[in-house]
Amino acid sequence: MGLRYTRREGYAKIFLAATASATVASWSLWAEVKPLWQTLSVIAALVSVTMPIIDAPRKVETMTEAQASWLQLMHDYEDLWRSRGSLSEKAFVSKLTSLKEREVEVSKKTARLPSDDRALADRCYSEVSASRGLSV
Repeated sequence: MGLRYTRREGYAKIFLAATASATVASWSLWAEVKPLWQTLSVIAALVSVTMPIIDAPRKVETMTEAQASWLQLMHDYEDLWRSRGSLSEKAFVSKLTSLKEREVEVSKKTARLPSDDRALADRCYSEVSASRGLSV
């Protein structure tokens, strides 16, 4: 999702530069095509005002950090799963609890990020559950 926001921010910056340039370029046409200049000015102003509100760079940074954290958690869960037979129940539960606490911390950091991939998340959950022989 970080890549998606990076692309969107790039498109918005290109659009802003193009509309601002077109606005300046259309100054000579003011008398003839006044609505063109006014429309481009409004669009450029709206894009420039919304970019800081959207704050894509912060979202991309948060998503990148979250992706790394989730990947590390995935590896740690897999390591725990593979070592489950060699651990005592108390040690297993202790490590599992620790991983769950880390999971909550990562979730807190990403709670305000947009999440429009619910279907993908559900599919991933089902696949992991099935691969582990767990009921869904």
